[in-house]
Amino acid sequence: MSTAHDGLPPLSEDDVYRLCGPTVYQRAQRYYRNGAVLRPRIEDAALLAEVQGSRRKPYQVSVTFAPDQIVSSCDCPYWAEHCKHVGALLLTWAHDHAIQRALASSCRAAAATGGPDRPSRGIAAA
Repeated sequence: MSTAHDGLPPLSEDDVYRLCGPTVYQRAQRYYRNGAVLRPRIEDAALLAEVQGSRRKPYQVSVTFAPDQIVSSCDCPYWAEHCKHVGALLLTWAHDHAIQRALASSCRAAAATGGPDRPSRGIAAA
């Protein structure tokens, strides 16, 4: 299980399972394990990535950690709140401590300066 960083919620595989449900979670696990999450990065205190799905062009995925909720967006046609592409990005975040540190740093910097921080370690800066 991951740990909280400066007020950000801890995120584990169990958390992703509860957010996505069993069917979406299983599909998200396959995407995560197969390396479908491309170029995870921090931009304006949001976690962003492209996730390679069934179409040629990867889907654009974003996740924002707000108090008591996780807000996600994906340009796939799935109608539910958290699709398998979002689930794969959340699993990446749950397992990749470099992304967690960069996200925490980005949120701290944005709060301190009123603007986004572009971290340079662990993940690509946007």
